[in-house]
Amino acid sequence: MAGEPGAAARLDAARTGAGVAAHGLDAGQVAEMYARTLRDACPRFAYGDFIGPVEVADVPGAGRGLVLTRDVQEGELLLVCRAVGSSYSRDAGCDGVPLLRSNPDEGVTSTTTQVLAAARCIHTVLDRPEFARPLLGLTAGPAVAPSAESREPYPLRWPRAPADPLAAPPAERAVSARYVNGVLRFNAFGPAPTPAAASAGDPMARSTMPHPLPAILNHACVPNVSSVFFGDVVTTRALHPLPRGTEIVHQYVPGEVPYAARHAQLAKHEFHCGCALCQMDERDGPAALRRRDELRATSLPALEERSRALLRAPDGGDPAAHRELAASLLELLEALQGTYAPARPALRPDLVEVLHRAAQHVGVYDPAGAVRLEQASLGATGAVAEPGQPAAHEEQGPDAPSAGRPAAAAAPAAPVNRMGRRGRTLRLVRLPDLCFDAAVRALLAIASRLEADEALAWVDTAAYVHNVMIGGGDAVFLQRWADGMPDGAPAGEYAAVLRRWLAAC
Repeated sequence: MAGEPGAAARLDAARTGAGVAAHGLDAGQVAEMYARTLRDACPRFAYGDFIGPVEVADVPGAGRGLVLTRDVQEGELLLVCRAVGSSYSRDAGCDGVPLLRSNPDEGVTSTTTQVLAAARCIHTVLDRPEFARPLLGLTAGPAVAPSAESREPYPLRWPRAPADPLAAPPAERAVSARYVNGVLRFNAFGPAPTPAAASAGDPMARSTMPHPLPAILNHACVPNVSSVFFGDVVTTRALHPLPRGTEIVHQYVPGEVPYAARHAQLAKHEFHCGCALCQMDERDGPAALRRRDELRATSLPALEERSRALLRAPDGGDPAAHRELAASLLELLEALQGTYAPARPALRPDLVEVLHRAAQHVGVYDPAGAVRLEQASLGATGAVAEPGQPAAHEEQGPDAPSAGRPAAAAAPAAPVNRMGRRGRTLRLVRLPDLCFDAAVRALLAIASRLEADEALAWVDTAAYVHNVMIGGGDAVFLQRWADGMPDGAPAGEYAAVLRRWLAAC
């Protein structure tokens, strides 16, 4: 019958969704989700929520949070959560409707997707009363009185199955639109548009994603988990080995953002972050922080523009121009280094991009020096190389200053020796704390300048770090770092070393 394939597909989807809720996502499912976010402007997934080894707990000084119920390993999947009332800029109710709602009393503006998400959340609570505690149990900000639901124990799980059509209709209740708007303002996520939406540069086109359980994760500029969006689903993975009882924290504001800007954005939560990175920045002192911000705002943009133009030159560019630009970048690096306290640990996210750019130009005339600069860039993310690898604090070639001088990573954990493919030892004993994509880039850049098995070990490490952060195995790694492998062959800047790696694997 004509309807049978559709029914079979729906049944299969229901089974898959139930499987995810019971066991989490496998690498193939993550890869499929990633591929769909590239081609679908409004991707939504019918997966049940997966709740790993976590529980809701009262955290001293931070309110509610999520803590681990057992020891976990880096890369372990902790949560898979689907949004309630998600809204995309290309949804039927939003597409072509550039709405900007303003509340002058509170100085708050809401975009089209925020308005539509609020309406959907209100209807969800009215139609599905079991969602009242997950949604209304979230806070609506310091200016709004807590709801009755926010004073009750927060649910770790709640029913996600459709309501029974034969059940009695839910009792009428009042839902405060102001409270729902506050919940979305302080708790909803706003991922950038999907590539298929073709509006990545438009701030009005950001989606609005209310994820109740991930919303109660507290903030740290240096997180211990990664939260990654695939359509209306967010996955949460451990970034490091974490012991039982650890509170898992993610970023409301990226740690790569300068100290003053981070704290300005956190001010709406009436929250002063005291994470390891903020403590380091505060010990550097206000004058040093202002100087660092000034250097990044005035000197770096012009150097980056010159760098991009020179690297695009069809003949590879004039070697003398590369040397001159490298000298300017290294001079900026030295000035930035002067803004850090002498005992500052390794984690220095402001240096990561400058070190990488310098390496690109130093590599034209000093390949070994370029490797050392990339290793320093890696060290500035908080990563720690295996013993025997050149230390990030060593002098970075004849033209370079001491480009990292790192001591220990923030919140150090016991080093772990990891094995990659064919018995190759991975080149990191501690994974990055910040700038994960930049760390993967540094690992691939190092690999591209080395030979044989040594290069392959660095690619193994890059693939491992990427999988810890995002999941999806080699498929997503290659999709993101080999330009999607057109015709099955890696392309892009690191194509040659990735081809060698694939052949060896």
